Amino acid sequence: MNVEEAFKLLDDLVFEKQKERLEFRDKAIVVGSLKGWTYQEIKENDPILSKLDNTVEFIKKCLAYKLWKRLTEVLEQAGFLEEGEKIGKKNLWLYVERLQKDCSEEKIRPVIIRERYKIIKSLGSGELSETYLAIDMDLPDSPECVVKRLPSESKETTKRFKREAQVLRQLGKHEQIPELFARFEKDKYFYLIHQFIEGKIISQELIENKPWQELQVIELIKEILEILVFVHQHDVIHRDINPGNLIRRASDGKIFLINFGSVKEINPDTDTTIIERRNRYMASEVFCGSPKPNSDIYAVGMISIQALTGLHPDKFSKSSIAEWLWRDRVEVSPQLADILEKMVSYDFRHRYQSATEVLQALNRL
Repeated sequence: MNVEEAFKLLDDLVFEKQKERLEFRDKAIVVGSLKGWTYQEIKENDPILSKLDNTVEFIKKCLAYKLWKRLTEVLEQAGFLEEGEKIGKKNLWLYVERLQKDCSEEKIRPVIIRERYKIIKSLGSGELSETYLAIDMDLPDSPECVVKRLPSESKETTKRFKREAQVLRQLGKHEQIPELFARFEKDKYFYLIHQFIEGKIISQELIENKPWQELQVIELIKEILEILVFVHQHDVIHRDINPGNLIRRASDGKIFLINFGSVKEINPDTDTTIIERRNRYMASEVFCGSPKPNSDIYAVGMISIQALTGLHPDKFSKSSIAEWLWRDRVEVSPQLADILEKMVSYDFRHRYQSATEVLQALNRL
């Protein structure tokens, strides 16, 4: 096992237990420690840390202290530590090897669903579902695929399963939306099998205090909106567009829109489910159960402002009329700033009414 594989083992376990990946500074400390470097060498050799103002003392007493504490909590939770054991720079390899051994033992008894889909690893879990990377043993070369599993005993998951399967079947024809391969029920679970997109989620590209260039932001907006034109033409609202539901494919850099578990049809007779899990990318009408097509435009606008400023939306305040205050945090052309402000207007009636309308405005820049 090399250093990168060791880091991935730890990172996957952290994500499984805490639903968040280790950030770039954590990776620098873990990789450097596994290589036997001092904190001084970690700072000097890591391409990102070496450019930051963080002192060696700060890395050691603040960043590393929090990291070792976090890893200790995660491994305790996963049952890899005895009482009183703690992870640190000097004993990190010991616990990585312990983790690897456990993973190897699990692989001796692989989980195979429907005698066809062999589970490789967990990709994460949500409030109602679990997602796994698998291989399809029935096809030549055993291609990778995604297995999404939901319990079938609840009315909510039944409704969500049928809705997501139907939408993926419709929308999976688009080259930047995962294709649905199969759907079935087995042993009190619903299963969706769809295309695996190998790449990075956009949240990994949105690094704090590392703003993007305007042209990069414009290209991102255009690519997402072109997907949304197709989605909205099929009378579907995604409702949960955020950096974690956008993947840049490794092979060609194309953006994919994923996770259609919260979709809603554009139909006044359908349910007005209120979403309990709110985030800063979500327009107020979505949270209240009355999403509009331009609710998705709002989300794209918030992601774009984050990319442009290098700041998470949590860092912004609102005006007395509930509009986001962000323009003073970055140098941006007035034309692009006006487009973004209209995209994220609090009142959906004041926003662009379609993805096509936003694209037309961007093309006039």
